[in-house]
Amino acid sequence: LDKVKIGLYLSKGPKEKYPFISEVLTEFCKLFSFEGLSFSEALRMFLSTFRLPGEAQCIDRLMESFASRLFEVQLVQLLGHRLEQTQSVEKAMLEPPRDNTDCDSVNANERVGALDPPALTHQPVLPFKNADAAYILSFSTIMLNTDLHNPNMKEERRMTLEQFIRNNRGINDGADLPVEFLTSLYQEIKNDEIKMKADLDDIIMQKGMENVDSDVQFDGFLSKASDVAAPFFTAANSAREITMAGIHERDMFLSISSAAVQAMAGVFVESWDDALVIKALDGLYNASQI
Repeated sequence: LDKVKIGLYLSKGPKEKYPFISEVLTEFCKLFSFEGLSFSEALRMFLSTFRLPGEAQCIDRLMESFASRLFEVQLVQLLGHRLEQTQSVEKAMLEPPRDNTDCDSVNANERVGALDPPALTHQPVLPFKNADAAYILSFSTIMLNTDLHNPNMKEERRMTLEQFIRNNRGINDGADLPVEFLTSLYQEIKNDEIKMKADLDDIIMQKGMENVDSDVQFDGFLSKASDVAAPFFTAANSAREITMAGIHERDMFLSISSAAVQAMAGVFVESWDDALVIKALDGLYNASQI
């Protein structure tokens, strides 16, 4: 399935207008088991399954569902750890007494600590007190990822660790998230960008493409093909009439021809989707006939 269309479909809203799609999004999130993953690992896994839409409301619906599922998994994991601890304590209490007639020979410290509850073997990975904290941090992490890896931003203007921690104060039900947790998250995003599929606009607007030799470009096409997101096209099978262009049509073509040819060339150069390549070639051919 096309990841662009998946993201657009799942994020469609509002819930009152599209209740079925909202249920689909909820069930989609239930497919993810985030147990044992760090926050950034869970977010990467979730975002790798679709292309994140550009509209804030669409992102809001996706991140809200992600946060709800993540917090649900955290609660199940925490309850499982507590149940394991309780069972361990009960087992220790039900064990038969030691076969030792001389109680005085038993070390006093050993007697005192005999029924102490065992330590948790697994500590919860995530520190959220509610789903809202995970939701806010999801947005904050996406903003951090864009800020740290935007090639157009100057280094001195990028978000620092101190700023990231300050921006997320009080989001955990009025309390702060652990500094160690936020520091680890910041370093993970800084060292490993959360990469998403590129739009066609990202390819066309890529700087320096016109100055690169075509043979060099062609050598890198295959490696870039998986990053290309297919755009939507309207039907192109309508009847066409060959007419003589007037003065207005001529001026309009001259004003848009350069950008149009560049756009179609970008599709032809970067896409390995046969349908898109055929459309691009058809467009370039028609432009050459005018």
